[in-house]
Amino acid sequence: MNCVGPNDRKVVFPSARLDCLPDIYIMLDHPKHSGHGRAYYFVLDGSPAGLSRILKLEENVLRVPNGSEEDAIAKGYLKLEDGDIIFARLASSPQTGEKDVAVVWVNGRDLFSYALRADTVAARDALLGPKELRSRTEPRDTQDGVRIGGTAWERTNPTKVRGGRCYAFGMSFQSQKSLCSPCADGKVKENDEATLKMRAELIRVTTAMAVRAIRSGPEEIMEHLDINAELLNIPSVGVNGNSAFAAAQLNLAPTRPSTSVETLQDSMGSAGEAHVDSDDSPGHYSHMAAVSDLPEGFDPGRFFVLYPGVFITLDPFSSVCFSGLRRHGSSPPIVPPAATADELSWATRVTLISYPPKGMTGDFQKRPLGALGLGNVLYTTPEMITPEPKRLSCNPSTFAEDGRVIIPRLSLVAFLAKSFLTVVLCILAQLDPLIGVRVDSDAFLGSFSFANEDGHRQRVGPWRLGPGWRSPNASNESENILHNSDLVSQKSLVADQYAKWRRYYRFYSAHIPFAVCSGSVPALEEDNLDDGEDEVDPPSPSRPRKVARNAGPSRTDLPPSNNQTGGNVELEFTPRNRSKGKNKADSRPGPSAPNKRYKKSPLIDSDDSEPREDDSDVLYLAWSGSGYDKLVASFGRDIAATSSSSRNTRSHKRIDLVEGTKDCPMIVDDDDEETADIYAPADSEIPAHRAELPTYIKSVTSTVIKSEYNETHSAAMEILTDSFEVPLSESMNALQAYHVAITNRPLDVSSVPLLRSSWVGVSALQASERANSLLLRKQRSCIMFTAYTSWLWLHVFIPQHIHAILNETNTVSVAWLSSLIDYVECLRESGAVRATFSAQSCGLDLPDTQCVIDFGTDDVPDELENYNELVADTVVEVLGNWLAYPSGERVQYQAYFVHVLLRDIGHDILTLDAVWKIYQTINRRSFLDLGPLTFDATASPVRPDHPIFDSQSVERKNIGDIASVVERFVSGQLVNRTDIISNNVLPVDVAPPQLTGAMNRRLSSLRLFVSDCYLVVFKGIRIPNDRLYQALHARPDYYIPFREHAPTRDHMRDPGGPFGPSHLRTTEGLFSAIVGRAITFGTGFSRTGKTLFTSANDFHAACGEMGDQDDRFFCDPAAYGRHNHKKTTDLADIYWSQLQQYQWPGLSCDGQIPFMECFRFFKPPCGPARFPELGNLAAYLLTADYVYAEAVCPPTEDEMGHMVQLLNKGATNALEFMGFIPARRTNPSGSKVKPSVRSCVDGFHRAVTEIAGCIDESEHTTVGVDYIMAEHTLCKFTRAISDRLVSV
Repeated sequence: MNCVGPNDRKVVFPSARLDCLPDIYIMLDHPKHSGHGRAYYFVLDGSPAGLSRILKLEENVLRVPNGSEEDAIAKGYLKLEDGDIIFARLASSPQTGEKDVAVVWVNGRDLFSYALRADTVAARDALLGPKELRSRTEPRDTQDGVRIGGTAWERTNPTKVRGGRCYAFGMSFQSQKSLCSPCADGKVKENDEATLKMRAELIRVTTAMAVRAIRSGPEEIMEHLDINAELLNIPSVGVNGNSAFAAAQLNLAPTRPSTSVETLQDSMGSAGEAHVDSDDSPGHYSHMAAVSDLPEGFDPGRFFVLYPGVFITLDPFSSVCFSGLRRHGSSPPIVPPAATADELSWATRVTLISYPPKGMTGDFQKRPLGALGLGNVLYTTPEMITPEPKRLSCNPSTFAEDGRVIIPRLSLVAFLAKSFLTVVLCILAQLDPLIGVRVDSDAFLGSFSFANEDGHRQRVGPWRLGPGWRSPNASNESENILHNSDLVSQKSLVADQYAKWRRYYRFYSAHIPFAVCSGSVPALEEDNLDDGEDEVDPPSPSRPRKVARNAGPSRTDLPPSNNQTGGNVELEFTPRNRSKGKNKADSRPGPSAPNKRYKKSPLIDSDDSEPREDDSDVLYLAWSGSGYDKLVASFGRDIAATSSSSRNTRSHKRIDLVEGTKDCPMIVDDDDEETADIYAPADSEIPAHRAELPTYIKSVTSTVIKSEYNETHSAAMEILTDSFEVPLSESMNALQAYHVAITNRPLDVSSVPLLRSSWVGVSALQASERANSLLLRKQRSCIMFTAYTSWLWLHVFIPQHIHAILNETNTVSVAWLSSLIDYVECLRESGAVRATFSAQSCGLDLPDTQCVIDFGTDDVPDELENYNELVADTVVEVLGNWLAYPSGERVQYQAYFVHVLLRDIGHDILTLDAVWKIYQTINRRSFLDLGPLTFDATASPVRPDHPIFDSQSVERKNIGDIASVVERFVSGQLVNRTDIISNNVLPVDVAPPQLTGAMNRRLSSLRLFVSDCYLVVFKGIRIPNDRLYQALHARPDYYIPFREHAPTRDHMRDPGGPFGPSHLRTTEGLFSAIVGRAITFGTGFSRTGKTLFTSANDFHAACGEMGDQDDRFFCDPAAYGRHNHKKTTDLADIYWSQLQQYQWPGLSCDGQIPFMECFRFFKPPCGPARFPELGNLAAYLLTADYVYAEAVCPPTEDEMGHMVQLLNKGATNALEFMGFIPARRTNPSGSKVKPSVRSCVDGFHRAVTEIAGCIDESEHTTVGVDYIMAEHTLCKFTRAISDRLVSV
């Protein structure tokens, strides 16, 4: 690889390293490493596909080694020592390392001063408490209510995170409210002084070490983190100068005997397993320091970053900086064999984590500064925290916005400044009195200045009787006029520094697989980011171009204004009448100059005398599906063809807007010229050449479209079937009352009933959320379309009219535009270098709107074409300033992006979330494969071979359906219909046609899936669906919907197996059946090994007889979905032992026991698990096995519906997918909320009817059609859809 230097040395590992882990190199004299250790790097594939591959490796392949340090090294992990650092380097990066991004760096105890280490040990001992009072587990409550055991910190009832012995003690962030504040368990009024002191000292030493460690890394990191903290006023937690870490966490891990397989997950919850801190900022780093209290000889354990495969040993004061978004985890501390019981009771590994939640380090957060009257809180909101505060407004009248009408300027500013002073003093009064904060009111008020009525800058004077502190010699009659104000706006500095931070943030974040794959930042290859240097922007088309100095045509000179100074001429606007007899050249409108980047061509304007559309009409145009058509029609009302829906697919022909030009053709429908589709080209015009998907649309894949269709479908179905009709305002008021009551009176008799009513409010808010998801699609579509039409008007339509006016070809009178053009021409002829333009002087109703334009010193060109371009550019620049158009080329590329979508696909595609994401990140490189960027309506000459460009494709149909559902919702046609719902299922004729079509297609897919599988399994026929045919032969256990005909079931039903007559009602048979479902299910052993075991030892012996096999050959931890590390063959010993204590009812009963009684034996509804790691699904499958062995009664339809609801897995997914049950909500963890039992019973009944109808009734016994088989079929159907074996 070219990025590897000739002197860089590849690390040779002492044993085999996984092939999926990257090679690691050592680089001497790395420019970003100043430490005493080694600088490593690995080559990173920064493409979306490459980062996705790494993320999948982290999730599915790479695991935290749970043994000793030698075990970790033997598995190919690289140990990092004190002073080491490892970088990620792109294959396209230089060998010098200047573009490398730090991944992990490590420090040891020598980095920290002796005093800091001593303070840290003291803080650690305080939080752990005396050794004789500690225990290996969390504290427990005695009957007297006293907490004993654990650590002193845990006995203060601190805030837990991640479900284990992990505790937050810095700031906290409530994502629902975007609220960033100190942790609630550290409130001053709710803790004693000793607890507060322990907390304060712990946060101090934790952040002191973290700041010292992160500043030992590459200097550019802290340079940019300091910028971000300074821009957003992020508080320095713990120590002054802490701009990197907003939150802190304490992790406590007990020791593990060397013979145990215990992992950290048992004591630390999800933080004890390999994980990603998904809420961290990708532009920041986390820090971890080990300050354990372990006896000598104990193995402290290790910390791993799984990719690129490195670790450190957690020796005392070992320190590591890393990104929490890279999958990481730790192994537990290991006890030596000679350790005593006393040592085991108090030995604890302590790690202090400092980390950067994105909610606390970004600009979208609320901060509670202090209390106001009546229990209210003063917040700083996201609008105040942003680098450039926004101008806000509200419905109630306010002094800031409305006070100028009734209060003179001086009094208004003074009143607001004094009010701010009272607010500041109110908040500062809540500080600890020992801090002794004071505010000099004269200095505070004197910092406010304003422009008075005379145009002079004036300062707010002192407040003689105001609060605060003043000098006893302060004057009350100060001179308030500022004669020499040297204040400079911070706006450009802030903007520059913010842009610098964003460049760093995106570049560094794009090296993290999770950040890119989760959509937080684009991949480097997508946006072609460099190392953060500014790109050279092309000249904006709204700016006057520099032209050669040539003598222009003779024109009347205008006298300079009185305020002319030096070489600058500033002219007030005085429009003159335009002579109609001039002819600068031939009247042919012609295109723009060939070297112009944006082609402009004339369009006929509507007559000024026609009534102008008001704001509501414009809003309607932007929101309507055919808004673009109507907009173009309004630009050229003489054109016969007007508007139509962009979804028309009939043949079309082209006409031109202006005779003699092909710059801006339109498309008119042959069948109906009243409904023109300006995007669809004639069929004959589509070239035969096909191309790859263009860059600008490459992320809108068929899978994405299908996913968005399903989301829209689910939201619409939930709206139609939701029974909650509580008004949003009423539900908010009810929840507010609940919050107040449960906070202030949690045990009051009137508060308890509010808990019940609170769920009604929650459900109403969830219904509102679903509605908002549809509304948000419409709003984003409106934003894109409105921005595009505004851009089109200024930079395409207006320049065309300017050219028509200058060339005397315009057929209508546009007074205001002609006047502005006249003025620009006068200025150009006079040689002015600067001028002020007033909108009102031009006849536009824009009071107090003016701008100053610098022309430069170049002479007017004598070529007419160049001259016209110069005038047009100037007019466009003036209008852009008057109308507050955003600057920068990004908005223009966004407009072109929308233009191409409308032109080549249609308006419906703007409702896709994927399109909105592209719109926000679009840039000029996205269009490299489209050639020149011209705003014409001709279809692209290159038609990509992609379904969204095919008007007859399923993808286009789905896009159209999404847009139609959104339109129905916005127009009020999509409303709740619970009044006609029967059996918890929405009648097909009630759902919108865009939904019923999908429901019918999905139901047809189920029928075809069952029929095809029947033909393959029972008739041996090769079906047309080759993918499904191959899958049924390659993995029959995974895809055959006929449960009892799968190979594994055939193997288990062998007469000599656990379900044979001689073993069915024996402990050995029951043990073997449990092992088959809970341990060996889905493995090679289950298909080829023994099925009957007389004891646990017999099972282990049978495994040994299979020879040298991988552990997964005997036990697949992910057989039922999510990986379960506790699922091992060792469970057999536990199961055998449990069966000696508990007797299955079927052992003593010759008849059939009830279905649910058998299920509850395997999975009791409460209490400890009888058979560990035997979950609901495995217990159900085991019970079903005994149904077919005729030891258990077959389930009733109601019992199966209840079971489907309880499992909430594949069968429920299929029922929801086909619309047989209402759409389920998604809980915060990302899983689906369980549906109601009644809906599952009714929906399952419909599914059974459909499945049974696919097979001839005479074959039902042979196939095994019953309720269990129907549930099994639904699960396999879900899997077939997921694996794309069937089309829907």
